[in-house]
Parts: sequence; structure tokens; C-alpha cells
Amino acid sequence: MPHTDDLVLLGGKRVTVRFAGKRYGFLQTLFENPQAWDEAVALCSDVAPRLASDEKAETEEGFVAASVRHLAHIPDEGDRANTARELFRLSGDLAEKIRNRQDTIWAFVLRNNLRPLFLHNRYDVVVGNPPWLAYRYVSDPEYQQEIKSLSVETYGIAPKAQKLVTQMELATLFLVHATHLYLKKGGILGYVMPRR
Repeated sequence: MPHTDDLVLLGGKRVTVRFAGKRYGFLQTLFENPQAWDEAVALCSDVAPRLASDEKAETEEGFVAASVRHLAHIPDEGDRANTARELFRLSGDLAEKIRNRQDTIWAFVLRNNLRPLFLHNRYDVVVGNPPWLAYRYVSDPEYQQEIKSLSVETYGIAPKAQKLVTQMELATLFLVHATHLYLKKGGILGYVMPRR
């Protein structure tokens, strides 16, 4: 799941991409249009099979040199090189998936899981059916931590009493997060209620 990190000022926002248990940091510039991200993933998926058969088939320096021209939309040369280094790391994890015979859909997943970033603050109306589920019923510890972090640190909507966090409805976070991600300022949010 993508995360935007507001620690860097406007124009330098970073997006953290999680894949294969690791995190990769990219400038938001890479996500200003879907084609730029698709091309970045294509660079990774092109080199991954070679790295899967021979870890030394491609060096980081060679990958960076070959990739920077594909990253011309990133204005700063140092940022382009850093982005290419992160993409090379990502290529290594795609190669690992190939070695473990888990390579069928990962480039597709990487391209499409980040589509919400391209829809950021573009809609006048958002209508949805949020998950009506309490936090305590989420079984995945990493997902629990992500929910808690968004609820406490990002949006400040979690109950103040720690013991009440388990009672928090995910629908609350869903609504706040959907508003933040998709709605234009002054937009309208509608959602399905579980009862009349």
C-alpha cells in the first residue's frame, strides 16, 4: 500500500512503496502521471529476469546509468540517480520472486496498487461502502500497525484511551482517508450505512 510522507516540504514529498517486506522511497514526482510509474516498473521487470539467473548480470552503476534517461521528468540529476538506485533495489526483489517461482503478477501489482496516487484530490463527489469492522478483528499485525499509524499519527482520530483503540471502527478511518486522498476541497462524501 502506498504512503505519502509529509516530512519533506511541498514539491519534495516522498512516497513509500512496500514490496516483499521492504520499503522503497521515491519522490512524488515519479507518480505525477501513470506512465512515468509504469515505465519505472518496466525498467525493473526488464532487468529482474537477468538478475534472477545471475545476481551479477547487472550492476547498480550500470542500471543507474541506463535508467536516468527514462527518468528525465525528475528535474534534479541527484534525485534521478537516487530514484534509479531505489528501482535497482526493487529489481533485486522482483528477481528474488522469480527465483522463488513467485513471479507471475508482481509487476502488474506494483503498477496497479499505486493507482490511487494518480487520483489524489481530483473528485467533487466520492461515494463508497466502507468496511464496517472493528480494529480488533484485523488479524494481520502489519496491517494493524498501518491502521494504528494512520489513525493516531496521520489523522489523530483514534480514541485517546489506548484500551479503546481495539473498538475503533475501520469505517471511520476509511472515510477520513478517502476524503484526504480523493476529494477536492469542498467535495461531498457519501457512504453506505450498515442499518437504516
